[in-house]
Amino acid sequence: GDKIIGLRSAGFRSNGFSLIRYILKEKFGEDWYHEKYDDSKNWGEAVLTPSVIYSSAVLEMHGRYKEPSKVELKGVVHVTGGGLYANTDRILKKTGLKANFTDLPEPHEPMKKLMELGQVSKDEAYKTWNMGVGMVLISNDVEQIKEVCDGHGIEAQIIGEIS
Repeated sequence: GDKIIGLRSAGFRSNGFSLIRYILKEKFGEDWYHEKYDDSKNWGEAVLTPSVIYSSAVLEMHGRYKEPSKVELKGVVHVTGGGLYANTDRILKKTGLKANFTDLPEPHEPMKKLMELGQVSKDEAYKTWNMGVGMVLISNDVEQIKEVCDGHGIEAQIIGEIS
């Protein structure tokens, strides 16, 4: 089947902040964002890591106006509210096909720490946060996708297959 290629995120992007704020407020109080996360930053900085912007890389792959495509993209998923699974399922809904995730990247450290602090299950975390994958591409042109992504400083890896 077609490959599922995950483009690495840098953090939470803009989703799941109600849960983030709830967990950190319960643990540290109203001024949670000032609490130390590690030796180099506080929790406010840890959860507000700037997003990776994928548009230039995707446009290069797909082709800008009247330009030919460099790769065949069969699906593009922006992993937003609802997380990785629900957003990927949304584009497959009417096809009868299924996404089989087999090699997901390690979630970012703040996500793992919040799962622990808030006793958030892995299942719930994947429904709420991107867990390290900000965009999904469905294609068999894996090497070309990796090459374009490398040129834009974006980490890309095969994370599964469509069946």
